[in-house]
Amino acid sequence: MEKLPDTWLTRDLVVLRAVAERLEADGNPVVSHQLAEELGLTYQQLEAALVALEGEYLLIKWSGALGGRRGTGIVTGMTPAARRATGLWPTPESLAESLVEEIGKALESTDDPDTRSRLVRIRDAVAGAGRDLVVDVLGAVLSRGITGG
Repeated sequence: MEKLPDTWLTRDLVVLRAVAERLEADGNPVVSHQLAEELGLTYQQLEAALVALEGEYLLIKWSGALGGRRGTGIVTGMTPAARRATGLWPTPESLAESLVEEIGKALESTDDPDTRSRLVRIRDAVAGAGRDLVVDVLGAVLSRGITGG
């Protein structure tokens, strides 16, 4: 059986990011026909992306359905999954990567040998085998922060 083409990276994530940018910029609903030309997609491709993203990632109202087509999609909001997928909300993995980057910046800005030695050990632990532990801890912290648990 032939593998289906990837639509997440080439279509769906492109649409999700464009919608997220617009919603974050002014909070106004995003009308689907505004996106198709801007993104270089046919209306059929855009509609397919919106259908794929609806529910799990985007809140969409459809209007003017004709002949089996859904009509114009009006995106009214994003879900937490959309915020994580677009980088608007952190994931444990992205926080671990940011932590390694910040430790690297601290290393570049210090000349103290003791501080450098400690930072190198911390960076190596976070970036190496300890990464899974850091991701688990950050995941638990994020989960409590987002759900209020």
